[in-house]
Amino acid sequence: MGQQQLLLLVLSTVIVGLATVAGIQAFGENQQQATQDALIQRATSIGSDIAAAAQQPSQLGGINLGDSEDSDGKSAVASAIGLSGASGISASGAGNNAVCKISLTTRQK
Repeated sequence: MGQQQLLLLVLSTVIVGLATVAGIQAFGENQQQATQDALIQRATSIGSDIAAAAQQPSQLGGINLGDSEDSDGKSAVASAIGLSGASGISASGAGNNAVCKISLTTRQK
């Protein structure tokens, strides 16, 4: 093989290697963004479920914080939106290490 052919072979190997590394990094960044998007979507869905349950009468499955046994009403909210007894909140597409935490806050009137 000539010197020019060897140079082209080495150059093309380097270019393919750099493109592979760039592709792997882009995949990792897109995976992180997809995980964040899945968690945001799940949290938004839970928030809209809570808002709908808060507007519904307690006789029809809405939230009634006055009759809850716990002091902050977490179990009443969880049971009203169908999350009672769950060990965690799953978000499809977020992966195994993703965590979706919910905290209750009260509005100042």
